[in-house]
Amino acid sequence: MSELFECTICCETENRDFRKITSKCTHQSVICADCVNNYIKKNVFEKQLIEIPCFTNGCNKIMERHDIKNIATEEVFEKYNNRLYL
Repeated sequence: MSELFECTICCETENRDFRKITSKCTHQSVICADCVNNYIKKNVFEKQLIEIPCFTNGCNKIMERHDIKNIATEEVFEKYNNRLYL
């Protein structure tokens, strides 16, 4: 039986996809991909940022393009990519 983890943002355990937020993160993945996508979306759409840090307590490693592509939806990645190359 596999252990269920709870996302620290949405508090859901069922059918959560936990991934490293950046390829440089050394901490355990405690935030689901859906919540990370929403975090990226907020930073790109509302704050208009292209340097997006991991928001796990004490980490703050910057997400690289390939990190965002691996987690974000196509719509969010496209908006990020367009902003990146302005």
